[in-house]
Amino acid sequence: MYKGWSFAARFSVHRVAPDSVVLASDARKFLLRGTDYFELAPALADQVLRSEPPLGLAGTTADEVIERLQGLGFVERHPEVSSPDGAGTAFWSSFGVPPEMVQARLADFRVALVDISAASAAPFAAALDRLGITVVPQVKDASMVVVLCDNYLDSRLSQINETRLNDRRTWLPLKLTGAAALVGPVIRPRAGACWCCIEHRMSGNQEVMSFLTGSAGAELLRDDTGRAGPAMVAVEFAALELVKFVVNSTGSQLGDHLLSFDLLGPAIAAHFATRRPTCPACGDLQHRSPLRAPTIPDLTETEKPYVTSGGMRVRSPADTVARLSRQISPYTGVVSSVEPQPRPNGTFCFVARHRFSRNAGSLSSLRHGLLSKSSGKGSTRDQAMASALCEAVERYSGIVVGDEIRQTRAFSDFAAGDAIDPRLLMQYSERQYAHRARSGGSSRTFVPQPFAANFPIEWTPIWSLTRQRFVFAPTALMYFFSDGPGHVQLFPSSNGMASGNTLAEAVSQGFLELVERDAFAIWWFNSIPRRGLQLGNSGDPYLKVAVEAFEASGRSLELLDVTSDLGIPTVVAVSARAEGDQIIFGSGSHFDPQIAVTRAVTEAIQHLQITSEEPSPLRRQWLAQRLADHPYLMADPGQAPLDIRDLRHGKSDDETELQAALRITGQAGLELLMLDLTRPDIGLPVVRVVVPGLRHFWPRFAEGRLYDVPIAAGWLPAPRAEVDLNPFFPEQ
Repeated sequence: MYKGWSFAARFSVHRVAPDSVVLASDARKFLLRGTDYFELAPALADQVLRSEPPLGLAGTTADEVIERLQGLGFVERHPEVSSPDGAGTAFWSSFGVPPEMVQARLADFRVALVDISAASAAPFAAALDRLGITVVPQVKDASMVVVLCDNYLDSRLSQINETRLNDRRTWLPLKLTGAAALVGPVIRPRAGACWCCIEHRMSGNQEVMSFLTGSAGAELLRDDTGRAGPAMVAVEFAALELVKFVVNSTGSQLGDHLLSFDLLGPAIAAHFATRRPTCPACGDLQHRSPLRAPTIPDLTETEKPYVTSGGMRVRSPADTVARLSRQISPYTGVVSSVEPQPRPNGTFCFVARHRFSRNAGSLSSLRHGLLSKSSGKGSTRDQAMASALCEAVERYSGIVVGDEIRQTRAFSDFAAGDAIDPRLLMQYSERQYAHRARSGGSSRTFVPQPFAANFPIEWTPIWSLTRQRFVFAPTALMYFFSDGPGHVQLFPSSNGMASGNTLAEAVSQGFLELVERDAFAIWWFNSIPRRGLQLGNSGDPYLKVAVEAFEASGRSLELLDVTSDLGIPTVVAVSARAEGDQIIFGSGSHFDPQIAVTRAVTEAIQHLQITSEEPSPLRRQWLAQRLADHPYLMADPGQAPLDIRDLRHGKSDDETELQAALRITGQAGLELLMLDLTRPDIGLPVVRVVVPGLRHFWPRFAEGRLYDVPIAAGWLPAPRAEVDLNPFFPEQ
């Protein structure tokens, strides 16, 4: 040491003749060149205290060198006392914390242990003691309360959380038993996520345990997971992470992450703990009251510099993936995992696994939730991954949680125009209601009880872009899994749900999905032959790759123009094996016909998996069909095919997308509405767009556009009877 200074303990020090010094740590290496460094290095590396500079180096020069090295973080004051266990100086030095500060912070810190685990807390207490943290018996004397449990979903943690919120004491949940140790996050009341915030996400990712602990029909026969006691490596891991937080809270992940340590593998991972502003325990009241006033949405449209296979975007797909990455976690994420799916070279598809249920009360609903996944498509890896993540967030955002704005009234109690008739949204025919007992278990064919206009149900205000005012729509059609009064008369779908980088972008995407499915339904259920499209020289290299991928798979690819009376380009991509069976398709709508084509093709590639998965009975029946028996799936031979570059655009150059949507719906006598579904714990804008009268591609056979548009457009001489509509429906 020279005047109490030495090289930081995290470095090994190497002097290299004639004039260099190398400082090496586990993570980084530094080269210092100059005779001043070379001469002073032995004194700074030696454990012997020196007050005189080395021979040949003036005292003022040595002090200047020390000052430079101090500014670089390469030297530190040598402590007068040793580290807590006598061997931690180098370790703490690597965090940039002087060892004397480590001891001071640990000496001032007290921990109280609350043990609701089946195992003893003694090993953890001993580990803390070895690291210099004092364990006290009384919570009132503690700097932090550490709660040891065997399950983060233990209902007793709810009471502990409430107590800590009331007394404003910092606490830390900790699970050391089992095959995976969990630590944290540090819960600081009113300053971040509380246990209820964490439990909300974790219960969604651990639906089996949530079901077993909450179901009266589930009987626990044995649970030995905590009796064997924690593995010492888990104990030491947890103790060290706590000490790291105490010593340097800003450098520790425990402040806003749950840390997991998989004892059966090498994985230590951090999982972001999101505070929910709508949390019933720590959230803001203004976000939770169902009687709060709705907020007029900000639908300002901004420049969209990014052109993707999914449309025009404010942000790049890579930015969207980065933005949502903290939402991916098997513990605290909206998405438990996201994985690429096997596809032909140059094409991309991802699957995001996530919860899509609410408080499973039966094995069937539990099984449905466990099978939930969202598939994403795109012409690049980032686009496909962003697509899967965004769809998963859309599903999460659409699940009712109890803080939605709503009121209970009968439809007949509203003044004319103040509420939307749910029958216009669901579009079931009288014949479908009459035969609802045969509708089966599929969500696509299910028919609810007939709607009674004088029966009180829950209603939610949604914004009419057409009328610039709020009107009411049934809550159970705006959100999934609503169990409010009259919900058995209502059945929601995801049609029109979309996300975006802004609300306006999300509304545009949702509107285009409604247009796509309306045009698809009119074409499909009426089995109308439509004009074929040729790729020609599209200028999109992805389309060339996609065509080659289908050819390499021994499949055909045909593009059909199924644009409806709304005039927004809508394309269907149809693919079949050479034998004519295993027919799959994709569809896409966009104001730009090139994007409509790419959307359709990427969706068809996404659906290649259908042919390799174990099919449902309905899907098996469809995959056995042949193109020759369904001529509407092939280009109409009576119309010359059209180059996709010659398709009309759906809007003028001087219109924004929302301006075009309002013009188009207005000309068709339709109304454009939206509901902001954005969840504040995520922040990604999500909406449900509603245009009463537009059709779903599920079997919904009420009178209206399904029958009227083909006649007005001259595609059919007379409307088809309901019994003559296409008996198949798209398994998309």
